[in-house]
Amino acid sequence: MTETTTKTVMIDRAKLEPIVEKAIKNGRVISTEGMPKETWLGLRNIIGLGGSEVATVLGINPYKTAYKLWQEKVSDEIEVIENKFTIWGNLLEGPIADEYMRQTGNIVVEDKKIRIHPEHRELFVNLDRVVMQDGIAIGIVEIKTTTQRNYNYWQKDADDCVEGIPLTYYCQVQHELSVSNMPWCDLVFGLIDARELVIRRITRDDEYIKRQNTALVGWWNAYVVQNVAPPMTAAEYSFVDPMAESYVEATGEIAELYANLKGKKETLKSLDKEIERDEDKIKEFMGDRENLILIDKVIASWKMQKRESIDSKKLKSEMPDIAEKYNKVSQYRVLRLKELN
Repeated sequence: MTETTTKTVMIDRAKLEPIVEKAIKNGRVISTEGMPKETWLGLRNIIGLGGSEVATVLGINPYKTAYKLWQEKVSDEIEVIENKFTIWGNLLEGPIADEYMRQTGNIVVEDKKIRIHPEHRELFVNLDRVVMQDGIAIGIVEIKTTTQRNYNYWQKDADDCVEGIPLTYYCQVQHELSVSNMPWCDLVFGLIDARELVIRRITRDDEYIKRQNTALVGWWNAYVVQNVAPPMTAAEYSFVDPMAESYVEATGEIAELYANLKGKKETLKSLDKEIERDEDKIKEFMGDRENLILIDKVIASWKMQKRESIDSKKLKSEMPDIAEKYNKVSQYRVLRLKELN
């Protein structure tokens, strides 16, 4: 399966909210044993913020914005998206858990419950697995599938990583430790191409958890409870039709940004011209030769490339009906800096 499929599930809040209220009064746990997927998805949406949503609220999820998450939380519809990554991630979770037990000697079981934070009812988790000892859960196992290349990149102290772990995962794990009140989590990476298991133990950081919980609860109360949209990103505003002939006065900070941006664009334009001149000199030197060498090493090539495209002007002229049928229109906003008079 290579394509992405999307299915819409409707939320019945009147049916789900009593389940949540009952759980709040009785241990703050909801069993998911035998629960229909639609019910599970609905509960996740109305309770609050789960572990996989923490990075989005904090603004470090490259795949979803806080505005998009807010739209999902206030809607009575849930989009269930499946692709090869989610499908294989789910299929491999069991075998990876088995191999973790073989390597560590720990006994792990599926949690099969929704846990709600003991103090903040807006926060919950669905744990992959828990480590059992004498019938008591003593730790968490969070399972991820990735590649050796990704894992090697994380180990190079990338800006979006902490201690060789993506920030998105670190935030999720600390959230899980906070809600479940566990002391540690084994973050288990199944490197599917290398056929290896990497286990990284993350210990509970109460100081960090306190700050993170403040941010999460504040976001939920300010936007979801009040039903007020959070700020949109530039990418989202790019597809919003602006109000005709509308204006907004620049602040001092924005005016400074404008001036800096104008300067950078002028510098870039000048550099583009210099690059073009330098390239032309090299091309003239190469003439009809294909490669440029320096000490027996090819340092540049100038080869013929072929690009095929449809002559849209001719197509519209000779077959207007077909051209209209396959015509695709994209609409988006373009930022153009004006000169100050």
